[in-house]
Amino acid sequence: MSKIVATTKFSFTPENMQAGKELLLSFVGPSSTQEGCEFYNVYQDNEKHNEFLIVDGWDSPEHLQQHIDSDEIVAIVAQIDPLLTQPKQLSTFTQIS
Repeated sequence: MSKIVATTKFSFTPENMQAGKELLLSFVGPSSTQEGCEFYNVYQDNEKHNEFLIVDGWDSPEHLQQHIDSDEIVAIVAQIDPLLTQPKQLSTFTQIS
């Protein structure tokens, strides 16, 4: 199996920044206990405080997809999407070393 890292960028409207931040932080507990999760971290941009990045590592692409499709994550994403200034940007990377 190939290990995979995903990054997802979120840009919230200024008035929704705090609510968005709290929702992103609510991902950490459930996500970090899912099968195949190696790490799950949320970062806030130092200059553009309404921009956030989730960086998460998974044992395989299948584990990442199970995470994305899980009921709990789908429910949180449904709450986040209306707060964004633009669609979230998901990128995935396969470990090569």
